[in-house]
Amino acid sequence: MAKLPVSEEHIVAQFGPHLNYSPKEGYEGRDEPDELVKTHCCFCGMQCGIQLSVKENYGYKTFASAIG
Repeated sequence: MAKLPVSEEHIVAQFGPHLNYSPKEGYEGRDEPDELVKTHCCFCGMQCGIQLSVKENYGYKTFASAIG
C-alpha cells in the first residue's frame, strides 16, 4: 500500500473536510425573500400547496402552505 507524503492530519487541515458553522445571529439578508410565490407541488399529482421563497429572481426555499 502506498504511503502518504505527509500526515493525514496535514491533508485534512489543508483540504478538509472542514466544519462549517453559521453564526448564531445568522447571515444578513439570507432568509429574507424578495417575495413569496404561492404555487403547488407536482410530484405526486395531488398538487399540494407550497410557497416558494424568491430572492433576486431565484427560488431558494419551499415550505408547505394552505392554498385552496
